[in-house]
Amino acid sequence: MDIIMKNFRLVGIMIKTMLILVCLMIISCDEKLPPRIQPGSTMQISAFFADPAYYEWIGGLCLRIYIAIENTYEETFHDTVSVGGQVRIWWERRPEMTATVPLSNYDIHPATRIEGDVVTMDPGEKIYLECFWNLITDDGQRILDLLDYGEIPPGGGQVFAKPEVFKLQASVLIFEETGHLESEIIETTLEAWKIIPENPERSKKWPLQ
Repeated sequence: MDIIMKNFRLVGIMIKTMLILVCLMIISCDEKLPPRIQPGSTMQISAFFADPAYYEWIGGLCLRIYIAIENTYEETFHDTVSVGGQVRIWWERRPEMTATVPLSNYDIHPATRIEGDVVTMDPGEKIYLECFWNLITDDGQRILDLLDYGEIPPGGGQVFAKPEVFKLQASVLIFEETGHLESEIIETTLEAWKIIPENPERSKKWPLQ
């Protein structure tokens, strides 16, 4: 009888030990699993604006577009960056006139901490993108030829168009695991001008032939 009781106690001890080991293994596995990164929850567009600029290498007057993406995660990102997405642009008064500016690694601004294609982003750090729109629509029309310049002086010279509002929205991909980031819709005012050569026979209404 004593032997049987001892065997029961031994079996009980073994079962308890196995249960403790299983619990420890479960806890250990949980600790080793990294936190799941939710798309869109680790990055955000913290700045997005556009303003007129003038660059000869683009062809003159254009829109300079600036985007900043901030790491809102509590850990550092150190990975190969693959910028994608685009900026959609449309004329407020004539919304059928649209343009698309694609985004790529070539648009990464030098202020970004990057070596080759590898970006390091501490919590709160940003990736900066800078791109340009040459004022040509998706169907090849030049915005400068469609603006209202009012009365053109017969002697030519510099003429200014009525200000026009353009709206923009960005969809940006930085890392595959964080997904696309969608910006709010912003707007900017284009105040354009052109130099008209002197020609008394020229029509006084724009666009000129």
